[in-house]
Amino acid sequence: MRNLGVWRTFRLWAGLLAIGGAALLRAEEQPDWELNVMESKLAMFEAPQLHPKEDAWLFTCRMRVKSLNLIPHISKIEFKGVDAEEEVVWEKSHTIRRKDFDAAYGGGRSQFVRVFIRDVPANVKEVQLHYGSEEEASE
Repeated sequence: MRNLGVWRTFRLWAGLLAIGGAALLRAEEQPDWELNVMESKLAMFEAPQLHPKEDAWLFTCRMRVKSLNLIPHISKIEFKGVDAEEEVVWEKSHTIRRKDFDAAYGGGRSQFVRVFIRDVPANVKEVQLHYGSEEEASE
């Protein structure tokens, strides 16, 4: 009976070390650039995260809008890579469709967004996320 306590303790410590080791490995994997989500009047990006993949980074977030009438049927979110001289040296866009939004808890509509970010040049210091129709709405 005394050995059962030893094995339970061993399994507990092994589980804690495994969880702690996984957290440390995950903390080390960060891109060479910083992701900056720009503010938008039409859309809000909740919980933006970057997940490492084999040859790219997977960007995930929940895009939320107050009303579907505020956004066009087809719009874009844009990623712009900015270097140290504040020049845009890399761009990528992802299409957002109005029909893909679902009713959200607390009102409004939301959509889960997944975008693979590949081939970011080494001189990029910051990647900015813009909602593409923001400029169109202001004109």
